[in-house]
Amino acid sequence: MLQKKREVKIADVTQAYSGRFQARRSNTEDEVLNAAIAKYGKNQWVRISSFLKLPDNAEAKENEEHGLGGPEGGEAGPSADDIRRLRPGEIDPDPETKAARPDPIDMDEDEKEMLSEARARLANTQGETAKRKARERQLEGQAARCVTEKARA
Repeated sequence: MLQKKREVKIADVTQAYSGRFQARRSNTEDEVLNAAIAKYGKNQWVRISSFLKLPDNAEAKENEEHGLGGPEGGEAGPSADDIRRLRPGEIDPDPETKAARPDPIDMDEDEKEMLSEARARLANTQGETAKRKARERQLEGQAARCVTEKARA
């Protein structure tokens, strides 16, 4: 019973925000969204929505589906851009050898902050436990050095 109520809520939120963020999403938000999806997959919307500062994970999922999904009816056939995406090796066999596109210089402070926070969070591969154990090992090493210095004196 409780599960059914949750599904209705997510459907209502998705319907309420239908198409709202597709035109508003900036390049920075798109970059953060793609990086978070690459790291966490398409099933971790709670984590992904925390990167984008959206109200909830249903909106993040809807945002990704409409922003990265295929054409929404009305189009006759695939565009030239879609065809290029289907066969990336034919257009550019080694894209990783090219220099990366620079970030735009005229970004807002909010966008810069969001991008730097997302980079830091995505680069953080160590968990809290690993950090704590590393600190404990460092303290133990310092304590051992103090003991040897006292023994020498």
